[in-house]
Amino acid sequence: MTDDGVPRRIMHCARQLERLAGRDLSPLGLGSGRVRLLLDILENPGETQESLSLHAGVDKTTTAKAVKRLEAAGYVQRRPAENDRRLRCLFPTDSARALRPDLMRRLRLVHEILLQGFLETEISRLSGYLSRMLENLDRNADQNGFPDSRPVLPTTGWD
Repeated sequence: MTDDGVPRRIMHCARQLERLAGRDLSPLGLGSGRVRLLLDILENPGETQESLSLHAGVDKTTTAKAVKRLEAAGYVQRRPAENDRRLRCLFPTDSARALRPDLMRRLRLVHEILLQGFLETEISRLSGYLSRMLENLDRNADQNGFPDSRPVLPTTGWD
């Protein structure tokens, strides 16, 4: 028996998580989606925009728009790559680095809210289930549209 509401609830959780993490940041020029990208740039200074898209799981057009806004807000700089001047790498500015402790505090709070009342064993199981779901989705991500009627083989193991 399947529960058709699982994907809907997962998407709703994701939206709520982003909203909570991005709350009160709009005066700083940060929307909920840009927080995630900025944190990725802070953790991986010098990465390319394409690499950022892959890490964040966001399409290239959305990433380009978000990076442009982060740049306009003074949080990101684009610089030529040392080994290939045609490539532009993304670097956090001093303003972004100064904001990082607050962003990390917010993410810890969101994490605590999300997992409130769960036992460690439940969190571990949930993490495994979500990893397996992500593997299933990643296996089918390169297909146009929906997968064909062939059954998807179950994944094995835990994180």
